[in-house]
Amino acid sequence: MKVEFFYKYPKTLLNKGTGVLSGYSYSLNPYAGCAFGCSYCYVRQMPVPMFRKEEWGSWVDIKKKSADLLRKEL
Repeated sequence: MKVEFFYKYPKTLLNKGTGVLSGYSYSLNPYAGCAFGCSYCYVRQMPVPMFRKEEWGSWVDIKKKSADLLRKEL
């Protein structure tokens, strides 16, 4: 399967912990998606991949300038 890489410039990297992550103050995601698409993966059933046209495991969103943005947020 061919994997497509998309480059994003996010406004933030740190996200408040809510829902299943409510036990944590923040989560950090420098990318979204997956290049493997394992059939047993729990993430494929979560909201992010459900709103994409591309099949899970065929795309990765890479958040550009992540280190600079994280330094700024901290």
